[in-house]
Amino acid sequence: MEFWKKGKLQIVAGISNNNSTFLEGSIINNVEKEKAMSVSMLLVDITLRHRRFGHYHYVGINEAITWKLVTGLILESSKLQDPICEPCLARKCM
Repeated sequence: MEFWKKGKLQIVAGISNNNSTFLEGSIINNVEKEKAMSVSMLLVDITLRHRRFGHYHYVGINEAITWKLVTGLILESSKLQDPICEPCLARKCM
């Protein structure tokens, strides 16, 4: 699969035999990478990390940060976690 934007190839993705997708290609240069990372205006807090990690539990995320298990994983906001995560609650009720 190819994804184009304004006549320029953006992403090439493939599908493996077990129906999982993967990206094909090379890493973009540092200038483009910096532009892509500066697009988000959201401050990264524990709730945003929880959502981006597929609703991984808060304790596990905090441990990964404390024990430096993942490089570059920081919280830019000390806002407390949301007390109710609707997708997590919906999954528990299934």
